[in-house]
Amino acid sequence: MKIFFIADNRTRENWGCRATSMALKELLIQQHAIIGTIYGDITFNYIPYKIKKSHNRFNKLYSRLYNLYFIKKLISHIDPFNIIKDTVSDSYKAYQKICKKECLYRDIDKKIREADAIVLNGEGSFIFSSPHRYDTIFYLLMLKVAQSYGKKTYCLNSMFSDSPSSKRNLRILQESIHIFEQCTMVTARDPLSYKYYQKNISKKIEYVPDALFTWSKYAKYKDICKKYPLALIPFPELDNYWNDFSFDKPYICLSGSSYIKNPQEAISIYYKLANKLKEKWNLIIIATCIGDQFLETVAQKVNTPFIPVHTNILAGMSILANAEVFISGRWHPSILASNYGTPCVFLGSNSHKTMALQVMLDYAQKHEYNALPSDNEIKQIIEYTEFLFKESNKLRPSIKEQSNKLADLCMNKNQI
Repeated sequence: MKIFFIADNRTRENWGCRATSMALKELLIQQHAIIGTIYGDITFNYIPYKIKKSHNRFNKLYSRLYNLYFIKKLISHIDPFNIIKDTVSDSYKAYQKICKKECLYRDIDKKIREADAIVLNGEGSFIFSSPHRYDTIFYLLMLKVAQSYGKKTYCLNSMFSDSPSSKRNLRILQESIHIFEQCTMVTARDPLSYKYYQKNISKKIEYVPDALFTWSKYAKYKDICKKYPLALIPFPELDNYWNDFSFDKPYICLSGSSYIKNPQEAISIYYKLANKLKEKWNLIIIATCIGDQFLETVAQKVNTPFIPVHTNILAGMSILANAEVFISGRWHPSILASNYGTPCVFLGSNSHKTMALQVMLDYAQKHEYNALPSDNEIKQIIEYTEFLFKESNKLRPSIKEQSNKLADLCMNKNQI
């Protein structure tokens, strides 16, 4: 079958977006031909008007301003090439007006018509938050367009969740129901998303574990951080990342959470947490997403190694695979760690994702600490990390075994 693949997010500064997009595509190309792709720079926050490179400073400012909701809303009214509106139906009307005029949407429309089906990498985008997410509307729009042409539509590897920080967006949820019911197939990447979908959207769904569980197949790269530690540094000619990393002694890793909205507040809290962790263990701090970039400041303040988000993804996987414990509010990095048995301490996130992962991995003690833990919770995190660190060798086989079962389930069921 000829597939138009939507949401290959490897262009985004996010380990999970990069890795799971590649993993899902690897599964699809075994039996199908991908004739076109829409990448994450289009689906996440596409800026139609680009200022010339000679005015790069203004381009960066425009990009930052565009992330503010009220600026997005203003631009959506004055910019004819911005088709993402407050609803899917309004976005569809805008798409119909522009799809034969603007080169990007003209190319997208052509690929949809040429394909037998579109396959959407749902990933972590169907969070029905208020205000709505840009990518949620974009994905629903693409499904609606393809359905209007009578194409098969697949929404795979998806999370469906409310937001812990806002009211449920009933308007977008209602539009989703009509679109998803017309899909050829919808799969949920975790059991909590499966239940949410069945309760709020439709009974027509399958549970297929996240495609990233299949990356246990890259076991030969597991020890590259120990054998070639400097190979993981991006742009090694830059002095600030040229460090003599060593992964020979036991260490633990700390990353951030998708819930964090105020980096300055997060710096002070994660500084406390990192300081306490460093008192007991060799600590490596990792930015697995651009939203974790505040952790570089934390790493500097506590004088501990920092791994930037631009690191080679297989090198990053190796670091997590060899850690004794991984503390994180990130879904996909936790899967990369779990594929090789690394026990995790789970922080809160922008959805139910870290609780869902504990259910999937059959953790005996299922607990989600706040993304911005209090002093008392930091104490609890230290205590739990101490337990996992001591029991790491005993726990690893069972975590790895469960991860392998999820990989097998994904390989056997993730067919279109």
